[in-house]
Amino acid sequence: MSKFGKYRLLKNIGLGGMAEISLAKEEGIGGFERFVVIKKILSHYANDEKFIKMFFDEAKLAAQLSHPNIVQIIEFGKQNDNYFLAMEYIAGADIEKIISKTKIPIEFCCEIIAQTAEGLHYAHTKTDMQGELLHIVHRDVSPQNILVNYSGKVKIVDFGIAKATSQSNKTRTGVVKGKLSYMSPEYLTGKGIDQRSDIFALGVLLYEMTTGKRLFKADSEFQVIKMIVDCCIEPPESIIPNFPEELSGIIAKALQPDAEHRYQTAHDLRIALKSFLKNFTSVDAVDTLLAGWMKETFKEEIQIFQAEILEIQKSLSDVEDKKELENNLLSYMGNLINNEKTVILEENQRDENKASSQNRDFDDVKNSNSKKNDQKDIQKLESINSDFDFKTVILDEDENDSISAFLKEHKNKGKKSDSNNSIIKKDENLDSENLEEKNSSVNFLFFYSLFLTIALIVFMTLTLLGYVDISFKF
Repeated sequence: MSKFGKYRLLKNIGLGGMAEISLAKEEGIGGFERFVVIKKILSHYANDEKFIKMFFDEAKLAAQLSHPNIVQIIEFGKQNDNYFLAMEYIAGADIEKIISKTKIPIEFCCEIIAQTAEGLHYAHTKTDMQGELLHIVHRDVSPQNILVNYSGKVKIVDFGIAKATSQSNKTRTGVVKGKLSYMSPEYLTGKGIDQRSDIFALGVLLYEMTTGKRLFKADSEFQVIKMIVDCCIEPPESIIPNFPEELSGIIAKALQPDAEHRYQTAHDLRIALKSFLKNFTSVDAVDTLLAGWMKETFKEEIQIFQAEILEIQKSLSDVEDKKELENNLLSYMGNLINNEKTVILEENQRDENKASSQNRDFDDVKNSNSKKNDQKDIQKLESINSDFDFKTVILDEDENDSISAFLKEHKNKGKKSDSNNSIIKKDENLDSENLEEKNSSVNFLFFYSLFLTIALIVFMTLTLLGYVDISFKF
């Protein structure tokens, strides 16, 4: 169950001629989710720039189609160098699978083709913003591209992709496996095609579903092409006794080799089938009966699918639980690391504040001693000024001795003060060295603790993900 952009690939459904098909779940914000089908273009087509351009143009065109009988294209994009289509998921089976499993009752065959014709008519008559016809032709109406869900609703798939395939420079017989038998005569002879080519394909499908026999089947592709161009058709009533004559006429008209003689629109074919159903059965809600028949016919497949979905949901739930537990553990460990780091930083700050406080105390002592010495000097000078008469500037011998002694004493105090300053500086340097040594020790403890915590996180994560098995034996 790998991630693919915003999708989670759940299981492979199949491998076609040009794409790998997977069941996926789209995941969005607020718990939004839905099942989708992802078609990843095969690598040899991904390198064909001309094909990719046409494929992209047709995908954009198909994305404009919104009808109950057409599978909705959700997104066309590129992820990890893989071009892909995201499409609506249909819980049901295609015509090929239904025919291989059981014979389809005639009324259900007509209902399926009528719904298909309704979807095709919508596409054939689709216009652009200016009201001009887009001239959309499916070009690949075949059993693999007609789906019936378990609620009795018919869905046409791969709109536009067949057109891109047909226009690619790599298109040749056999590239799109199993499609040749549903091509119209004008398509094979290179004439211009329109919506009536799709109507011919619907006639082939209706013939095969009601008779249980392939219409155009031969030993070689050349023989198949010749059968289609010549329209060598065995009447249904020659295969199925008591085959409804009205229905045989409808099939014959849809399979006319000349497009001008066929039903001109898919809507005309739908009306003819609905009219036949009214005469063939008294039940109006044939689609409701079709839903019940599909559920009964594919009862085992539905149960298996539901079990698979429950298993997928459980697996996804386990993954989410593990992921949530892992995130909680990482969050807890992250908070633990942050708390430990905060404690260490607070201890560092207290040490720095303490050292700063000690330095301020030394500075206060220093300033106090200096102020006291200056105060004493001022007092002595004032005393000297009071004892001498500077007007006469006459000093006796005793007074000269007194001044000399004072100056000598002041000089000695200056030396003593310098000595005190030297001692304070030495103390400051010693405190700085002690602080650096302590910070170094604290940093070592922090990184050692961080290493142990990370190791614990890795070990517990591996244990939760199942890579490490912890068991105790007594």
